Amino acid sequence: MPKSGKPAHRRDPRRRAETTLESALPAVGSAPAHGVGSRVVLAIQASVPGIGPVTFTVPSAAHLLLTITSQRAREADAGRLRVFRKLRLVAGPGGREALLGEQDLFPFLQAAMAAIILGYTALDNFTTESLPSDFSITHPKTHKVLSLDAIEQGTGIDLRLSTVMAALTGRPNLRSSEPDLWARCTRLIELRVALGHLKAAEALPDPSAPVKPPHSVWADLLGIQSYETEVVDVVRSVMRHYATPEPPPGVASA
Repeated sequence: MPKSGKPAHRRDPRRRAETTLESALPAVGSAPAHGVGSRVVLAIQASVPGIGPVTFTVPSAAHLLLTITSQRAREADAGRLRVFRKLRLVAGPGGREALLGEQDLFPFLQAAMAAIILGYTALDNFTTESLPSDFSITHPKTHKVLSLDAIEQGTGIDLRLSTVMAALTGRPNLRSSEPDLWARCTRLIELRVALGHLKAAEALPDPSAPVKPPHSVWADLLGIQSYETEVVDVVRSVMRHYATPEPPPGVASA
């Protein structure tokens, strides 16, 4: 898809691939020829029922998801402020305690859950959408060679965020080189697992538990002071860590 003849623009990260031509591109079908220096983006064609063939820029799922994650994180942060700004004290077993109103609590929880699930999914896509079809790697523990299918379907996201991405990009392994970021990333993954497989003990804790109040995933969500920091910034930092240099002219970034 040509972008030549248009003013210089800031690269949209939601595009799957964008580059500058080093050599001329001949005309193909109805598409005109383009000279050296033309800015082009990767495009695909799809058939839509009732409409027919359509052509569009290939999107990056990871960056599209990150955009939505940021929107939900801002909603969660604003919602959390409303929840704790309207505390109502009521009589409890140990004296007066704060009661959170459903009117503000439930919208906050919805936004918080969405931010975590979408942020995790953005990370998940980030680890797979750039892998070339012939990519393989040796598992650091089993020493077995893992094909692309095995990496995408048979490995956990923690291995893909560490060994696989380091091998793919040539960047330092996130797990060992940035332990603080890795810990925050692991926490995001744990919250996603808890929300995706919510157990009765987490959703409705045992009131007879020795720890008062008993732990729950809802307490974890309420305890995050900034979803922008602990979800969006984590995903962005991981992406920046494994960022590769802009490809030279004529080399596609896909």
